Amino acid sequence: MSIAKESLQTDSLPSGPASKFTPRFDPERVSQMKEMLKLSSLPEASVQPLDDPESDIGIKLEFVAEAKAALEAYDVEEFERKLNKMNHFLAPIEDVNLHFIHERSERPDAIPLLIIHGWPGAFYDFRKIIDPLVHPTDPSQPAFHLVAPSLPGYAWSTSGNRFGSSEFSRCSSLLSEGQPSSLTFLLTLKTYIVDMARIFNKLMVEVLGYNKYVGQGGDWGGHIMRPLALYHSDHMRLVHFNMFFCQPAEGIASYTPWLNHLPLPQSTVDWLSTQIKEWGVPEAQLRLLRQFQGFLTGGSGYVELQSTRPATVGYAIASSPLSLLTYIGEKKLAWQDPATFELDDLLATVSLYYLTSTFQTSVMIYQQSLPRLRQILTDTSEAGKIKIPTAFSAFPYELEAPPRDWIAQYVPLVQYRVHDKGGHFPAVENPTGLVEDLQSFYGPRWKTA
Repeated sequence: MSIAKESLQTDSLPSGPASKFTPRFDPERVSQMKEMLKLSSLPEASVQPLDDPESDIGIKLEFVAEAKAALEAYDVEEFERKLNKMNHFLAPIEDVNLHFIHERSERPDAIPLLIIHGWPGAFYDFRKIIDPLVHPTDPSQPAFHLVAPSLPGYAWSTSGNRFGSSEFSRCSSLLSEGQPSSLTFLLTLKTYIVDMARIFNKLMVEVLGYNKYVGQGGDWGGHIMRPLALYHSDHMRLVHFNMFFCQPAEGIASYTPWLNHLPLPQSTVDWLSTQIKEWGVPEAQLRLLRQFQGFLTGGSGYVELQSTRPATVGYAIASSPLSLLTYIGEKKLAWQDPATFELDDLLATVSLYYLTSTFQTSVMIYQQSLPRLRQILTDTSEAGKIKIPTAFSAFPYELEAPPRDWIAQYVPLVQYRVHDKGGHFPAVENPTGLVEDLQSFYGPRWKTA
């Protein structure tokens, strides 16, 4: 593993000090967004399969029309004022000029917390949990110094030049020559999420001076937490996830491949396989598994598109605020608890992507990370297992919220909580539940971590 270890030390570009930053949207860009919305027309009638008029084939035309009218009237100046209530900074780290918000508590015992968003999210997703975490009203609860960066290529973070393509080619060449075959070796070479982990660790340690901190993430933020926990555990001491990609646990589920050798119709094999995998799984967790299965079969096409043709989808969607509204709106509606959906949250997200001109760079993370990411995140070898205490919060509309024993294959899982509301964006949908989980996990463990 000497090659892998060396590869983690190759990027020695210095980090610079953080400078205060005030977000401002270009008035001409704002006017352009409003004018393009007014000039954009929608079809007069929706499309639907004749043989199945009730099937879910995407966003509803009626919703798009309603959201379009709302975005035309959206108060961007008020949105900008809300953004500027946060403390924004820029810091040069390696070849990225990284944007982040940094909210410090007045308490001397506050815990530094790195929290990372995913796609199609943003740092703004965490607006509801800042005050409860940084300034808890109950003095017995822990307080936090909250750091929420924008992923490179999102909002005001530049993309940099890394993206790991050449290193992955080198890795593939070495593997073809019979050199280390562990899937962990793929991870320890310069892949995108390892680059991001290193950059965010430099943000916390070198730029902000937090030699010891905790982490939280879902979606891409959760994926990046994995190498942070693996390779930077001398600094990040505790980690919390609200999404976790993994394989089914060993045990009875491990027998499902043998079903393919039985003289049975494929439909029967598929049904039996599902029954075996669900054997003994509590009902609340079964619902989460079925949610994930529904996502795989009917909602994951964007992953293949963005991982193979990111330029095409990026340019097409980025060029039109209505396209952005429709594309991101479909994801927000599908991935959130219907009871917690907020139109204003969607309008803010779409405005942020359009007015910072970053949609086309935001989708590059898929092309730079897939399909090898699927292999990386399911490596159960000893080298691929997280060693620091880990917690997970399962929200009912989350896309990837596995049962407790599945996650426990990869981490020392000390807290697993199931909630009755919320989905893929818990900081927006169920901020109280997420805050309580973070407080109960980090609070009693921080001093000894």
